[in-house]
Amino acid sequence: MLGIHESDVARAFDEIQGTSDQAWPERVVPVDAYLDCLLMAGMSDGHFADIELATVIAFILSRPEFDGLPEEHIRASIEHRLEEFSRRGVEGRLAELGAEFVTDEERENAYGLALSITMADAELDTEEKEFLLHLRRALGISDARAEAMRDAVCFDEAGSESGDCIDAIELDEED
Repeated sequence: MLGIHESDVARAFDEIQGTSDQAWPERVVPVDAYLDCLLMAGMSDGHFADIELATVIAFILSRPEFDGLPEEHIRASIEHRLEEFSRRGVEGRLAELGAEFVTDEERENAYGLALSITMADAELDTEEKEFLLHLRRALGISDARAEAMRDAVCFDEAGSESGDCIDAIELDEED
């Protein structure tokens, strides 16, 4: 087999990592799924407001899931994904997200980020509400948990409501 032995592979890893005793993560965080979730949230009302795009970029730069990714890669990925979503829609990708986020923490992070993006322009229209409902279902987030997450986005640290946020984000399907 190509003249490479198991010990050669182990030695190469040791040289790159410094030691073979380092712990490897059990799984890789679904960076593409997070990025798609952010972008779909931003464009869920049919356009990407400047504040929504700025919020997406700020989240990407601040979130540990994106640490170490080259800026050029992120920019190219954003442009490609936005083009794909504009051409083909987001429905198929939205349905896939539930399987890519394995832990409840990942699902809740994704929903919380999407909720924050849709609220970035201080408006939540029917399309954004519909997107959040479909995302919540795809991620398996209960109404009660979604309501608690909404409250966390809508209330500042002092407990004061941020504008008409609660009324803007109705969680029931009748909106």
